[in-house]
Amino acid sequence: VIWNLAYSEVFPNAVITPGQGFLVASENTSGTVEFTPSMRSTGMTDDFILGRNQQTNYLKLSLSSPNKRYSTEFYFSPNASKGMDLGYDATVFDYKAPNFAIYSELVQESEGFDMAIQAIGKDEMDKTIFPIGVNANQGQVLTISLGDNNFSNSEYVYLEDRLTNTFTLLNDQDYVFTANSNLNGLGRFYLNVRQETLSNNSQKVENLKIFYSKESNSVEISGLINEATTATLYDVQGRLVKKQLLDNHNGQRTSIDVANLSRGIYLIKLGNSIERNSRKLIIR
Repeated sequence: VIWNLAYSEVFPNAVITPGQGFLVASENTSGTVEFTPSMRSTGMTDDFILGRNQQTNYLKLSLSSPNKRYSTEFYFSPNASKGMDLGYDATVFDYKAPNFAIYSELVQESEGFDMAIQAIGKDEMDKTIFPIGVNANQGQVLTISLGDNNFSNSEYVYLEDRLTNTFTLLNDQDYVFTANSNLNGLGRFYLNVRQETLSNNSQKVENLKIFYSKESNSVEISGLINEATTATLYDVQGRLVKKQLLDNHNGQRTSIDVANLSRGIYLIKLGNSIERNSRKLIIR
């Protein structure tokens, strides 16, 4: 269980029982964690208490194989946004998911971190598409399912597979498939939460995720698109500095090397014969 402010909103009376363990991450060796007597409380329940606060919606998305299971969580809170919200969003430990995992990427302000918990505003729930990452080995029979949640019968959770161009209503059934190749990262799966039934949408460049990776000094573009699409990068003076054809027809991520570019604000344009989209990009 990852416990942060979003978790506490849904489970306001939860207590952590004695004997449970903790993982602690610190940016330096001088960090201090204190458990004080004032934090103690008494109770007969543990952190799986069922009493919930309906102000915040919650769902768990699970990936399972015959011998493994991994989950990621989503919260829809009036106190959260599409970007990074300290206390509400949480990365997986050490930022990168393990070899068998399911996780998400921030809808906005992503820096390429694998998210264990993603929280957005409750009023954004019906118009947000979450990029979902899956790590698994080739040949495994995998199941993606809707786990614990507090949704009503009028809210629908869809898993979109852009490789097979299908939508699965997870309220009614699990999504079961065999990995024909090693799965690693984003681009194939997306989560849609709707208050009405969802029609099968076409793949659009506006759904591609774009972020700058400081680690590799590159611009990363993930998501599935079948049309031949070109990415062009311009500086603030409107000069073309990079141009590259995307290789995202099979869900792979395209990397654009920007090691020779100065830090600053750029404009990246995506276009094909059907549509165009422009976004601001910051290279740090």
